[in-house]
Amino acid sequence: SNIASSVKLHGDIDYKLLEAAINLFIEKNDGIRLRIVENAGMPMQYISEYKYLNVDFFDFSNAGGEDSLNRMAESSACESFNYVDNDLFYFALYKINEEEGGFYFKLHHIISDAWSGVSLINMIVEYYSRLKHGEELNIANKPSYMDFIRSEEELNSSKRFKALKEFWDDKFSTVPECRGIKPRTGRLESTKAERKSFTISKELTESVIKYCEKAKVSPFTLFLAALYIYIYRISSKNDIVICTPIINRSNVKEKETFGMFVDVIPVRMKVEPDLSFSLFAQYVSKELIGY
Repeated sequence: SNIASSVKLHGDIDYKLLEAAINLFIEKNDGIRLRIVENAGMPMQYISEYKYLNVDFFDFSNAGGEDSLNRMAESSACESFNYVDNDLFYFALYKINEEEGGFYFKLHHIISDAWSGVSLINMIVEYYSRLKHGEELNIANKPSYMDFIRSEEELNSSKRFKALKEFWDDKFSTVPECRGIKPRTGRLESTKAERKSFTISKELTESVIKYCEKAKVSPFTLFLAALYIYIYRISSKNDIVICTPIINRSNVKEKETFGMFVDVIPVRMKVEPDLSFSLFAQYVSKELIGY
C-alpha cells in the first residue's frame, strides 16, 4: 500500500537546502505526521510532533547512475512500513552526477493519495527554489487534516448524510449479479498489484479530445462508457457496477490539505444496446453527476 516516486532536479543542487525544504514540508503539513497506534487491540491515530528529519543520501555518481537509482527506488517501494507508532513516510536524497539529482519519497496509502503526492512534489520544489534564491520564507501551516476528520464526523449526524443514505439505498435496492472481466479460479494467494500503462499516439489523443468536445463528455467518461460496453459484450449482462475512484475534495481548503481523501464509489449503469455510443456516453456522464 505504498505510494512512491523519485523527483529529478537539474543543475547545481544544494542537498542541504533540499533537505531543509523536505523538513519544511513535513513541519507545515500535519497530515504526513499521522501515526497509528493500538489501544486495547483497536487501531487509533494521532499526529506526532514535528522533529527535524536527517534525510538519507545516496550518491550513485560512481555506482551505476540512474540504473542504480531505479533499483533502489523499486526495492524501497516494495518494503512495508512498520506501521505501529512509526512514521508512515520515507525520504531520501540522491545524486546521479554533477548535474542531476533530486529526492525520492515513499508514503503509506493510509496517510496519502495521489493528489497529496503531487502536492508534496510541488511544495518541496517550491520551498527549495525559494531557499536557493535566498527568499524570505514566512510560510503558514497548511490546512490541518484534523479539520477533514471533524467534518466527516459532523456529516454522519447531518441531514445531508440521511439524504446520501437514501440515495444509496435506492440505487442498490436490488443487487446486480456479481460479474468480473476475468473469472476467478481457485483461492486468491496474493494481494500484489501492478499498474499497467499504455501510451497512445498524439494523433489518436487529439482525435479523442475532439470527439469528447463534440459529444460534450470528458475523456474519463468516454473510456468508462467503453468499459461498460465491453463488459456487456463479454458477459451479456446489461446491469453493471464499476467501482471508480473519486478525488473526494469538495472545496479549495481540502484541495490544499495533505492527506488521504480519495474514495471509491460503485457506479451502477444499465447498458441499452439500442443507444449509439455518443448517446450512451452522454447518459453515463449525466448519471455520474448524480453520484
